[in-house]
Amino acid sequence: AQAWAGAVVGNFARDPAGGATAQLESIAAGECAIALINHYYWVRLATSRSSGQRATADATKLIFPSNEYGTHVNVTGAGVAANAPNREGAIAFLEFLTRPEGQKLLISETKEFPMVEGVELPEGLDRLPPFPTSSVALTKFGENQARAQAVYDRAGWK
Repeated sequence: AQAWAGAVVGNFARDPAGGATAQLESIAAGECAIALINHYYWVRLATSRSSGQRATADATKLIFPSNEYGTHVNVTGAGVAANAPNREGAIAFLEFLTRPEGQKLLISETKEFPMVEGVELPEGLDRLPPFPTSSVALTKFGENQARAQAVYDRAGWK
């Protein structure tokens, strides 16, 4: 893992700067050839009202891993703090977000995948190529996060 991370850092076209949108803009400008991003940044550009942002999406392409490990899918979670001043209201809000009407509102802006069956995909997600999802348990990522971060830090991956 350390050799791999060091090789990736050694292959950087430039020091990473900015967020995912900045990485996509760098690819579109020819400053680099590849970047690691979440899909929804690209989808937001592809469906933007700004012709410049749509041009950035048109100049780039999403590629998902298709090996035996599949593509990692992030999970958006929510909870209620033990000291929440309006616990009932917070719970009602989370319950709303897990119903179709709440999911539709949430994903129309975020461009994430719905978690409620039957909720229509937001604009732009239909442009994504099909991809196999990873079967690695999310707990494994948490268990190994500190060790993985240490590998990245030693490699100089910021």
